[in-house]
Amino acid sequence: EAYGGLWWANELARGGYAVLVPDGFLFGSRRVYLNDVPRALSGLLSDPPDPEQEQEILAYNHWANQYENIASRSLFCAGTTMPGLVLHDDQLALNYLCARPEVNPSKVGCCGLSSGGLRSLYLAGMDDRVSAAVCVGMMTTWRDFCFNKAYMHTWMIYPPGLPKDLDYPEILGLRVPLPTLVQNCREDQLFSLQEVERADRILAEVFSKAGAGNKYRSTMYPGGHRFDKEMQSEAFLWLDNYLAG
Repeated sequence: EAYGGLWWANELARGGYAVLVPDGFLFGSRRVYLNDVPRALSGLLSDPPDPEQEQEILAYNHWANQYENIASRSLFCAGTTMPGLVLHDDQLALNYLCARPEVNPSKVGCCGLSSGGLRSLYLAGMDDRVSAAVCVGMMTTWRDFCFNKAYMHTWMIYPPGLPKDLDYPEILGLRVPLPTLVQNCREDQLFSLQEVERADRILAEVFSKAGAGNKYRSTMYPGGHRFDKEMQSEAFLWLDNYLAG
């Protein structure tokens, strides 16, 4: 429903792109092996013989959603963080993509909705190999995350100490003057509209000060959290403009 009935990565592939969709930490191929988890946490679940079965995926995802906080504490003890690990994973995926013979490493983009938008924000902000970026449904400020919406979001967002130096949109702003599109929805309940608008002003100012105001666009759509056909069309045109050819 959030994607308007379209598998948008497939749509990009049909358009001629080489597309890589790496799983995020804790899910899919980056899942936790339940047999390695203390029984007090795993409960009755164990690693199934066929983890690709729909009922097994649903059961595991339900479990993983409940214990993301435990995973984050474990990562702190290991000297890292959830956003750090996710970014590291995505940079390794980018290494692989750029090494593929059919890929032009000077024309690589990233795009994602929600947690995918979060991963796009960190990857595009921290890695200049991303020539064009699209962040969908994941733009606000630390003030919003702290005072209004902390209960709504994943631990993947929160790098300890960073808010003292950079507001959340300024992470994406680190990529200035590289092309950057941000898409939001006016009735998205994951964020406060006034902070979404403030984040847009922050990013617009970052790009304007760098003399690259034409390389930043922010679009506000009506409705709730989604990346539907209309939004995809804008995103694909943005990527085509900077990556095609």
